[in-house]
Amino acid sequence: MAQEMIGETGKRSARQTAILYFSVSGTTETAAQAIHRCIPGSTLIRLEPQQPYGDYESTTKRGDVERQQNIHPALKNLPDLTKYQNIFIGFPTWWARPPMVIHTVFDVVDLSGKTIIPFATSMGTSISESMPTMRQLAASAHAHITDGFLYNGDQSALQSWLQQLGF
Repeated sequence: MAQEMIGETGKRSARQTAILYFSVSGTTETAAQAIHRCIPGSTLIRLEPQQPYGDYESTTKRGDVERQQNIHPALKNLPDLTKYQNIFIGFPTWWARPPMVIHTVFDVVDLSGKTIIPFATSMGTSISESMPTMRQLAASAHAHITDGFLYNGDQSALQSWLQQLGF
């Protein structure tokens, strides 16, 4: 079991915290920025596929093909997470699960022993529907995982969740 990076104050270290996010419309980017503002000293990393997604219609079609055919799209930027212990991973919920580009992160980045902290955005799906997939991905990467959070713009709820996590 990995050593938790919680300091003398009982809080997790912001310096050892990365906030990774994938966003097409900007909604998940807004969520990631809100978390980043709440954890000064954390690192914000946008995940970008090698082939960018297009407009809503083409993104929907591509995302569905990737899901049905279990395609893990290549990333343009591969983050080096060696110095981080706490890894937030944010995504829009597609078909009640994370987009396949999130699977790619678990395929290509060494997350062994890290703590994965999922957050999502969705107009109608709760985070609980994405959590089985996230738990499976974390287990296969030998990473720990916390409960996830569905960001809807409520700063009070976000701050409460972060406090529960030790931030």
